[in-house]
Amino acid sequence: MSEINESLWKRRRELPSANVPLSIVFIMITAALSAVTSMGFGGMFCIGVAGASFGFLLSVRRDLLVWITPLVSFGCAFAVSGSLYSALATLFYIPVGIVLAMALFTRRKLSFTVAVITVLLFIAMGVLFVIALASAYEGGIKECFNAFMDDTRASLNEAFSLISYKGQDGEVYHLSGKDVELLIESAVMIMPSVVVLTCQLLAYICTRIYRGLFRRLGFEALFFGHRFELTLSLPAAIVYFVSYALSSFAGSSSVLFYSAVNITYILMPAAAIAGFKSVFAKDGLFRVRVRPSSRIFFIVMCAVALFLSPLALIQFFAMFGSGLIMWRAFFSAMIEKKRKNGEDRDGQ
Repeated sequence: MSEINESLWKRRRELPSANVPLSIVFIMITAALSAVTSMGFGGMFCIGVAGASFGFLLSVRRDLLVWITPLVSFGCAFAVSGSLYSALATLFYIPVGIVLAMALFTRRKLSFTVAVITVLLFIAMGVLFVIALASAYEGGIKECFNAFMDDTRASLNEAFSLISYKGQDGEVYHLSGKDVELLIESAVMIMPSVVVLTCQLLAYICTRIYRGLFRRLGFEALFFGHRFELTLSLPAAIVYFVSYALSSFAGSSSVLFYSAVNITYILMPAAAIAGFKSVFAKDGLFRVRVRPSSRIFFIVMCAVALFLSPLALIQFFAMFGSGLIMWRAFFSAMIEKKRKNGEDRDGQ
């Protein structure tokens, strides 16, 4: 695999290249997205799309012309916002683009690429968040953050206090102060997973835009032999399985519970996709010979999960996918162990 990657990079001069007019168009698109971001619009989405645009330029030009882009972007962003920090923050698209180009030339999987870009977007989100806090509140970063959390809790308290339900006696009741506090605590504690999931979604959109540019603009040959798809590694499957188990049995108000819930939600999309593909993909369970009773049982389980809630169906596929990956790894290890024992006996 390393020889293939090295060969591809060595032959970069022979690969299809974009002409100057097309390159200038993408430089201007990237600069415009940076300008919009510096004005407070688009945020992480614009940074991700700008990263896809810059990554495409890096992949199809592979020369110094591409590096005019950051200069033009910074100039446009600073001109429209007047803020040095906001203009610099928009340049987070540069590492995103570099990661995308490296993923192409090193033949990295989509899962790895999305994971790295998720981290980059998370950092960028934190920087933009700090800049926004500094402009909205007075004082240091800690004071600004505390003021923001106080306003957030007040807003949540107001929203949850409006929740009402009808009792068996027909009277309309509102949540008690204790119930509202519990809801606020839960909302705040699962906020990390919500933020990371948002970054994951934006990272996935970014990689798909990047991949789509090659198809639309005639550079598909650069992806020859590259399976750019989402997969779930064995360690991730084990972490998801353990986190789900902990979130099911740990105390509902403990730090362990909320940590397990956050990890479960973060890994759930990849695990659910792995489970869905293991069933419906070309070589999935439904495409090979299985007993009709097994197929009916699986369909019934999916129907029951969907009846409970869409989230339950996603969790079902996630558990199935992670469990199947662990089972296959265990089964392969057992076969390999038996093979080695047989070779040892033959050698004796």
